Amino acid sequence: MTRWGMVVDLGRCVGCQTCTIACKMENGLPPGTLWRTVLDVEGGEYPDVNRAFVPLTCMHCADPPCYDACPTTATRVRGDGIVWIDNALCIGCGSCVVACPYQARHLIPKERYYFGAATPPELATYDRSRIGICTKCHFCFHKFDGAPAAVMPGRDAEYTPACASSCIANAIVFGDLDNPESPAARLAAQRGPGAHMLEHLGTRPSVVYLNVPRIERQPPRLQSSWHGLAVSNFFFGTAGTGLYLLSTLLGQSGVPQAPLLGWSGGAPLWTGPAAGLVAVPQWVGLLGPLLVAIGLLSVGAEAGRPLRGFNVLRNLRRSWMARESGFAMLFMLLALVDTLFWPHPLLRWAAALAGLGVTLSQGLILAKAKGVPAWNVRIMPLVFVTSSVLAGAGALLLLAFAAGAAPSAGLVPLAFGLCLADWAVWRTYLATPAKTATFSQAVAVLKRPVHAWTVVGLGHIVPALLLAFAWGGYGNWALPLAGAAIVAGGLMAKFALVRKAGFLVDLFDRFGESAQLPSERSERISPAAAKAA
Repeated sequence: MTRWGMVVDLGRCVGCQTCTIACKMENGLPPGTLWRTVLDVEGGEYPDVNRAFVPLTCMHCADPPCYDACPTTATRVRGDGIVWIDNALCIGCGSCVVACPYQARHLIPKERYYFGAATPPELATYDRSRIGICTKCHFCFHKFDGAPAAVMPGRDAEYTPACASSCIANAIVFGDLDNPESPAARLAAQRGPGAHMLEHLGTRPSVVYLNVPRIERQPPRLQSSWHGLAVSNFFFGTAGTGLYLLSTLLGQSGVPQAPLLGWSGGAPLWTGPAAGLVAVPQWVGLLGPLLVAIGLLSVGAEAGRPLRGFNVLRNLRRSWMARESGFAMLFMLLALVDTLFWPHPLLRWAAALAGLGVTLSQGLILAKAKGVPAWNVRIMPLVFVTSSVLAGAGALLLLAFAAGAAPSAGLVPLAFGLCLADWAVWRTYLATPAKTATFSQAVAVLKRPVHAWTVVGLGHIVPALLLAFAWGGYGNWALPLAGAAIVAGGLMAKFALVRKAGFLVDLFDRFGESAQLPSERSERISPAAAKAA
């Protein structure tokens, strides 16, 4: 069975970037998009330092995280191991970008040319179907698919990926890793097993590195795929479902209510209370779906091809983003039918469970994102659940105030307990044992005073004190203030998590001397040691 891959000898690479330019020319990549690049990294401390050039591309993993993350099935895995993207299905949501730990996926936001207007060479290879979607290296399979039987990609330059055939130092060798006669398999057999980048993540890459020096930790970079609209989705989606779930648990929406819209002779008729006097349970049934809809619209606005949004349900079997969308649509449908047309406890509880599915799915989207260590932790779904219900408590307090009604029985002590519970979960998350220095740095950011005051102070301590004050009978005026503080603190928590702590994984984590054979390690003598000798 064929499995295409590459063997990269870092001892040969001179950092000329010829492979980078060859890839851009072969695939007609626009400005700002590099499917392949060569990283220039340094290690050690003065005077004992070293420098390495590391060609970087898609690893064509045997177990690719991007494949599971893609909600539309646009990411495909061929039988020969090549991971590719179906341009007609991708919506440009960016879920695969944060799921990929190798920073190998690239969104092309708009049509761009190097000199403003398109030049004839650019037009010859420019692919407009890539605009607004995610793109990546596909090993130039167009060069060898359907090649004659006697041809061997990796040996015959015409049928070899552009990066490998153009390498001036023969540092990149392509071939069938399962064919002992291919150049890549022969080189790997001669030089030992080599090293795989981020092998501990279990992705099983198809790119093998030889002569890997010890590379120091690199300064982390923040992810740039998800912005304020992603924060909007993660906050409003969980707040809307938390509001509905908490109201259902309290039995508030279990009170028999007239549907806001009745049906008489097939024509809709307003049968609810007078305008402006809608009861709190009915406001919950309207506001919960509205907040979730805002979250879904935020996802659509963030995507490069929002008009393809119907594709998002194609991968319910594997993608948590697809499941989030499915649960959200089901939640909105059930909640609105219960509120507008046919109030029924079964509908209400089914909607509440679908809302819980939305919240868990959002937490698992981040928990499965191997490209961002601060998100890729087991406790993340619990962080979303407790913050969702707490945000729902804050919204209920504000709704009761807006409707001029007293909070439902048990809401005040429950909200107080939720403040403490969510605070405990947040502290547990920050105390998660760090597996990487990148995670430690993200936690350090979340512990900075600005985030500590807005997330913990505003979102937990202040509302807990206000709730305790009102609970003790000293004034209901504190309740809407507590609700506002909870909502504001929850929003800031999502903002800090997505935009401030979203550092990309360090590509050189556990990648270096330990993966080399002793015979392949070069003995380096520092200038100080040489002078002493």
